[in-house]
Amino acid sequence: MEANANRLASDLGGSTELGQPAAALRRKLHDQLENAVDAVTKGLGTYESLRNLSEVIGGEYGDRVVFELIQNAHDAHRGGHDGRILLRLVVRGKAEGDLYVANGGTGFDWDNVKAIRNVGVSSKTVGEGIGNKGLGFRSVETLTNDPRIYSQTRARPNEVFDGFCFRFAGPDEVLAEVSGLARADVALEVAQTLPRYLASVPILDQPVDVTAFAQEGFATVVHVPISTEVALATARKQVSGLLGAEAPLLLFLDRLSEVKVEIVEGGTVQRKILTREVKERLQPNGGGGSEYEIVEILPAGERYLVARRSVDRERLLAAVELSIPQEPQLARWRDWRGEPKVAVAVALDRLEACPGRVYNFLPMAAEMPSPIAGHVDAPFYASIDRRRANFELPLNAFLLDVLAETAVIAASELKPFSAYLGRGPVFDLAAWDPADAKRLASAWRTLDVHWSKSACIPAAGGEAWTSLAAAWLWNETGYRLFRARRLVKAGVDHLADPNLGPFRLHRLAELIRATGRSAEPSGDTLAEWAQLVAAALLQEKASSKTWGTFYEEIRRALNGVHVLRILKGKFVLKGRDGKLHAPPTAGSGDRAIYIRQDGVSRRRDRERAPLPPNSLARKLAIFDENVLLKPEVVSDFVKAGLVRRYDALELLEGLPQLFGDYPAPGRRADALQWAFNVWRAEGDKAEKALKRIDLHVETRGGWRPAIWSFFSAAWTSDGRKLATYLAEAASWSADCRRAADALLVDEPAWAPRYDAGRREWIAFLKVVGVRDGLPLIADDIAPQAGTPGNLWSGFLHNVAPQVGRDASWVKLHNTFRLKNPMTIYQRRGELWRLPGQLEHEQLPSEARERLADLILVMLKQENQDWLRWRLGRYDRWEGEWNEVRPHTPAGSFVLTAAWVQTDSSDEEFEVLNKLWATSNSIVRVPRYVRRPRERIADVIQGDQRLTKLLIGGDTGLRDWALDAEAGQRLAELAEGSRKLESRDRASFRKTYERAWSLAVEAKVELPPSLPLTVWQGAGMEVVVGNRATPPRLFVAAEAQRPEARAVIAAGLPLLELGREEDVDPALAMLNASGGFDAVRVEGGEVVVYVDGEPFVPNLGDPLLAADGLEWLSEAALLANEVLGRELERAISMAAVDDRLRRIRLKLCGTLSLRVGDADGYEPLRFYAYPDERMPTLVIADTVELDWSSLAEAAPHLASLLDRRMRSLQRLLPLLAVRSGGGHPRIRPADGAFARALDCRPELVRELLESKGADYELLLRRLPPIVACLTDEAIGRELERVLGDAVTRPRAVAELENISSHLPMSGSQLVDMVISIRDLAELRRRLGLEFGRFNHILLSFNQQPLSNEPELRRLFETWKDDLRPTIVDRIRRHFFEDYKKGHPLDRYASLRSLDFAEFPTEWILEREEVTRDEVAQLLDKWLNRTVGTDLDMALEPLAMVRSKNGKMLRIFLDEAAPIVTAWLIRNGAVDEVWGGGVQAVIKVLEQKGVLDFEPIEANGELPLLAAAGLWPRAMPASLDLGRLGLTSDDLASEKRKKEEQKEAAARQRRSFTFAGADLDTATIDFADQLVQIAEAAMEDEEWLRRSRRRFKLAEMPPGSSSSGPSGAGGGQRKRTERMSDDIKAAMGFAGEIVAARFLAAKHGVRFDDACWVSRNRELVLRDGEFGDDGLGFDFRVRTKEVEWRYEVKSSLDESFEFEFTQNEMRVAAECAADGSRRYRILYVPYVNDPTRWRVMELSNPMSEAGRVLFRTVGAGATRMRFDPTG
Repeated sequence: MEANANRLASDLGGSTELGQPAAALRRKLHDQLENAVDAVTKGLGTYESLRNLSEVIGGEYGDRVVFELIQNAHDAHRGGHDGRILLRLVVRGKAEGDLYVANGGTGFDWDNVKAIRNVGVSSKTVGEGIGNKGLGFRSVETLTNDPRIYSQTRARPNEVFDGFCFRFAGPDEVLAEVSGLARADVALEVAQTLPRYLASVPILDQPVDVTAFAQEGFATVVHVPISTEVALATARKQVSGLLGAEAPLLLFLDRLSEVKVEIVEGGTVQRKILTREVKERLQPNGGGGSEYEIVEILPAGERYLVARRSVDRERLLAAVELSIPQEPQLARWRDWRGEPKVAVAVALDRLEACPGRVYNFLPMAAEMPSPIAGHVDAPFYASIDRRRANFELPLNAFLLDVLAETAVIAASELKPFSAYLGRGPVFDLAAWDPADAKRLASAWRTLDVHWSKSACIPAAGGEAWTSLAAAWLWNETGYRLFRARRLVKAGVDHLADPNLGPFRLHRLAELIRATGRSAEPSGDTLAEWAQLVAAALLQEKASSKTWGTFYEEIRRALNGVHVLRILKGKFVLKGRDGKLHAPPTAGSGDRAIYIRQDGVSRRRDRERAPLPPNSLARKLAIFDENVLLKPEVVSDFVKAGLVRRYDALELLEGLPQLFGDYPAPGRRADALQWAFNVWRAEGDKAEKALKRIDLHVETRGGWRPAIWSFFSAAWTSDGRKLATYLAEAASWSADCRRAADALLVDEPAWAPRYDAGRREWIAFLKVVGVRDGLPLIADDIAPQAGTPGNLWSGFLHNVAPQVGRDASWVKLHNTFRLKNPMTIYQRRGELWRLPGQLEHEQLPSEARERLADLILVMLKQENQDWLRWRLGRYDRWEGEWNEVRPHTPAGSFVLTAAWVQTDSSDEEFEVLNKLWATSNSIVRVPRYVRRPRERIADVIQGDQRLTKLLIGGDTGLRDWALDAEAGQRLAELAEGSRKLESRDRASFRKTYERAWSLAVEAKVELPPSLPLTVWQGAGMEVVVGNRATPPRLFVAAEAQRPEARAVIAAGLPLLELGREEDVDPALAMLNASGGFDAVRVEGGEVVVYVDGEPFVPNLGDPLLAADGLEWLSEAALLANEVLGRELERAISMAAVDDRLRRIRLKLCGTLSLRVGDADGYEPLRFYAYPDERMPTLVIADTVELDWSSLAEAAPHLASLLDRRMRSLQRLLPLLAVRSGGGHPRIRPADGAFARALDCRPELVRELLESKGADYELLLRRLPPIVACLTDEAIGRELERVLGDAVTRPRAVAELENISSHLPMSGSQLVDMVISIRDLAELRRRLGLEFGRFNHILLSFNQQPLSNEPELRRLFETWKDDLRPTIVDRIRRHFFEDYKKGHPLDRYASLRSLDFAEFPTEWILEREEVTRDEVAQLLDKWLNRTVGTDLDMALEPLAMVRSKNGKMLRIFLDEAAPIVTAWLIRNGAVDEVWGGGVQAVIKVLEQKGVLDFEPIEANGELPLLAAAGLWPRAMPASLDLGRLGLTSDDLASEKRKKEEQKEAAARQRRSFTFAGADLDTATIDFADQLVQIAEAAMEDEEWLRRSRRRFKLAEMPPGSSSSGPSGAGGGQRKRTERMSDDIKAAMGFAGEIVAARFLAAKHGVRFDDACWVSRNRELVLRDGEFGDDGLGFDFRVRTKEVEWRYEVKSSLDESFEFEFTQNEMRVAAECAADGSRRYRILYVPYVNDPTRWRVMELSNPMSEAGRVLFRTVGAGATRMRFDPTG
């Protein structure tokens, strides 16, 4: 204490009053404040800089506060090994606590106080302790602004701390102290700028918590009061981190023996005591200067071997000098004190090594891994917080070098201690990071050892060691014989000890690879090991089971057939003779080793194949049969060529070598018989071998190869056909006589005659190559080689009919061109011709018919090489062959000759492309066109190969099922119609109409000269189109309609199409062809005459369902319910009822149709005029409607209602018969209805009661209408008396009671309510006031008539229409503010017109909103808001904005790069300019400054500055020099912008799928997505989710808008708009999932052809194109119905999808057609396979589906649905 006081007195000028620490601190504070006053007075700014620097440094240590305090506590222990530290965190509340760090070292002296007070000044020199920068204590600022230090000179128990005890004054305290020294302003500035650590003040009173540390004998305690929640959380986290730290804290802190860590909270103490104790020191012989000690760390209970080594001071200082240019602060290291040391530590007693950490006395950051499987410590020059270090710095690199030397020296010196320490830790010392192999090599050179040859790797089998150059890694897991122990016993050396564990073995593998060799044994090495083990097993007389295990492990070790081949030449196979055999090597001539097992069935192995004849048998080497091998072992040994299976097939393949050049027939017969027996025993396995050998068979021409032989009459039915054909054609054809020699002899000696045996021989002979079909004849004069110029061009273009090269053959090759006219081309293959081909036209029809059958037999066979031959430059490499494949004469004959028998005559044969067939088995070719004989067609269409080969293309059969043939189909049918008999007309009409429907659907282009079958005059005729003079052609759906009959009667051609929807497309197609002048029958040419005048519908004509005929509505309902078929039942009866009420009745004397100017006319009795507004039923020869007329008019009436209503056509005649002579204007009784319908009267009554919808309508509408006509009380009374059920008579009767209050009779009111279904129209007819009626409807709990969305839309429409006028008025009001530069925020707010909100009271009061009403309302609001209008002329707003926008854009395009470059150069950020030019303009527009007048010249920059948009501190200039910029800065900014633009574009088009970001613009996007999707679909959980049942809830009716409805409406949040690329990717992904879903649903009926959208082209790549215009994505045809599926995808579960007009049209068509079903496949979360689910939804356009979907949104139609399960 005395020495400390003397040093204080000296430091403070020798004042005796400073002999005590408190006085010294006070005096120092006084001097410091005087100095600060002087600095402030002189404007030096010194203390402000120091304060800022202190704050920055404090932040750098933020997450290392506790470590820094422990470091300082450690350094307080100047020597020894028994130092102790106590760290205690006391938690007193949510945001209150105290952190104490006490040490038992040396207390604070004046040098320590100076170090604390001054930034960067340390009381410790480099080398004396851990810290030396004088910065670490500043880290406590993270936790507190009031740290406190209590100290005594040395550690001893004491009542209080009697040394330096101080804290740091706050600004208020400093202000109070300095106020007496300076002016108030100076004092205030001193208080604000003086660094707190310079204002150290003594602490006189010590709390009990602090004095407790003095009483425990601690020298110093640092007290950190905590007063914020964040600081407490930080402290807790760091202290808890010590409790659970992975790296041992005390490992290298040799001055300490104990660190106690406590967290005190709520009366509980969480404590952990860390201790360090040296258990033993090792002294190896010939020590190299290293110190070794075994240290125990508690409470982990781990022992570490620590190797510590002194660092050469001169080398250290040299490294410091090299580092100073990079780190100037290292200059202080020149005064290093003490002995620099480094240390490495590896854990003992661990079975497995673990990664270590780098220490700088204390553990550094976790991302600083140790280069060994242990910890390393060195005085690295680190970052301020000591967490990281730059190992490229020469000083740190040098220290790593010394660490590497320390590690390898320790490994070398401690090997003798391996029995005690374990061999693993020794290896850990030597196993330096392989990535730093150069440092490791350098370290070993200090010991004069090459790093790869240092024997520091534990070898297997004992105490041996090996090196990186020699060691092998062997994973013995799963092996029994190939374990390290057995391998070593067998003589294998240098195996690394497998007990090192996975981590060490992995490190060893990396080290070995770093030497340039593989760590794993090569195949050759393994083969040597196998040979050693085999020899050992043989010597041990191992059991057969052990041998089996041995071969299984050989297969596993030498993984792969290719590697197993290395065993060739190695004696590893145990033979049946008890010796080891080596598989023969290539070219060695050694005998093969055969194995008589396949590892499955031993009995089958012995009995399966017969032995060859004795003359063919050879002596064989056999594998030991007692050694049982698994099937996969046998298979791989065979594939590797180590053994060969012992079976007859292998010997069979060598059969040709057993024969001489001229084998005797007897030997050939024996060989054929043995091959047959082998085939019969082996079955299918023998077939490949039999096809490869040259077996001969006996034919009429002698023994010849089986592949050139054919079955004869005694063998097969086709052989019988062939023999017959050749025999009957032999008289005409020499080729047929020659071909007969290839037929098998009928009764050979080597084959049995009985049927069963003969059938087996037929099957066998087919395997070896004998065929049905035709023996082909080769062109024996065809050349073999030559140049195109001298040979082949002429050859291909000259006829040679004697060998089949006729004119048709030459024509097929007109387009063949050989690229290289002067080089040699060689021929491959023969120019085959068919026997009888040359004489085909002379042969009798029976022979030609058989030839056709035999050609089909040939075409059905797999090998079709006989159709073409090959020509190319085969003496070159394949890429330069320039090969062509001309037709053979036989191929030319098939394509161009008339060899196919037609179905019209036995004598008629035709060329393929003149006949029709079909590739679709469902479609049939009609009999009206030319087609093959049915037998031939069935053969072709029943065989897939023949269908593909012969149907389609330019030369094949025309394909009736092909859409592209639609036009030709029409032409063929028209030509066929010329020969029609009258009885075939009905069938032909259906066929022809179907052909037209398909043509319309295919949208084909019709030729101008197309022949058409039409009705004309007395029957069917053919009309041919003519482009020069197109004939007039009438088109109708039905020829029986009156208008159509009139056209026919006039002698004009009428084309009947059958379907109304085909008429318009067919008209367009016909007229587009240019060959026809086609018009509709209804197009004005046909005129209806009523009583001699052209008919015009008239409102004066009465309604049909009136004056007693109202019962027709009931009749339509009854007919539909009782007599209607399935298709008719789908008719909407509400729609029928509505149409019936609009039909008018016209009774006349005469009725006729006339066509154009034609003389003739068609008299009619009835005519149905199908007008939408006034449909009219015209009846001639009638003055008063009677039952007879009504019954006859029934079909015409039904056509006006719905053409499907055949039931009404049946009912009205039946009622006429059963009416009993009554009048139709008197409703038939229920009994009459029942008799006509053949049902019970009760059913009639039940059905009519169901029509009570009219009565329900009365019950719902009459009371509020009456209430509005009279008063609400009367309406309420009417509602009460009507009750729950009402009939028309009762309603009329009740209304008559109040008739005096009504404007009309009760009957009239009831009829009006029933007939006028539109409530709005009914209100207008009755003259009810709109607002009053709405309020009354609400009082009766009914929906008002108001159309709120429409009212709001009109309001917004008129507001937008008035916007320019209103905004101009607002501009005038704020123009003066603009000129004066006042803020325009209020103007910007008002001009949006958001203040003008729709008045909700209008909802009930107004039926519509007018422009004037909106204008008056806006004027009223403006008068109240801005006052009266000003008389001022301003340039139109749009013009001003346009001018200003253009000027600004030109200016900003130039300015934006400069501004951005300036911002980057000056480290500034401006969010507006960061958004680009458009963002700046947008802000200006929002501020309203662009709305008043054009910007003056050069006024852009001042405008930006006035608007506050010019960057702060940037000079108001674009001059680069003034801004300190160069052109390079602008170029850099331009590049950056382009990169940002590209990155943004890539982000917009990137699709995140299954967690992977896929760029939709890349060429392999589709492949990547398909690959990820297919992998995801392997887990079929998504399919199970898709099969879960759910039900769609009925959607409440609402507007088409998803916006708010009234005050209670709400708008669903919509996601950000997606790019088209993302939408396309979603659709593609959805269709992939849907395809797999449909495959699971439909099974074999779903194939690639079912996918019809364009997305199929991204997946299938089959050359077929999809069509996105179909309105659906998949089409699946079943026997019952055709399914059409449209796929919709979303990224969430919004349960919404877009539904295009085309899709709605197709869906509606399917809803009306019972043969087609339309479904939506909705795929939510399409980009997340873990949530995939395919939801199959109903047709939204069907009757049942409409209530399940609701239209939402604007623009494209969106459908919403609600699944409830």
